[in-house]
Amino acid sequence: MKSFVATAAAATIGAAASASAFVADAPLCSTCSSPSASQLQMSTPTNNDLPKMSQAIPFLARPKYLDGTLAGDVGFDPLGFVSNPEQLMQYREAEIKHAR
Repeated sequence: MKSFVATAAAATIGAAASASAFVADAPLCSTCSSPSASQLQMSTPTNNDLPKMSQAIPFLARPKYLDGTLAGDVGFDPLGFVSNPEQLMQYREAEIKHAR
């Protein structure tokens, strides 16, 4: 009978320990609050804010249509393929399609 109680107690302790993995964690900061949607604003860079040279290839001038509005835009168009905004969007779609 004693071994049954010890086994049952060990099983209960083990179950309690594994159940703690499913308990939600406490917030990291009790006084912190998340910003509301009205406080979050996206800023669009102006031509004065952009670097004159490409960040991808620092010795080349920044391409005209790569103005920082697209995600990951670091001014990479070393061969000058983009000659208008519509063409930029076509190249962007091709990059997404081919997962690059």
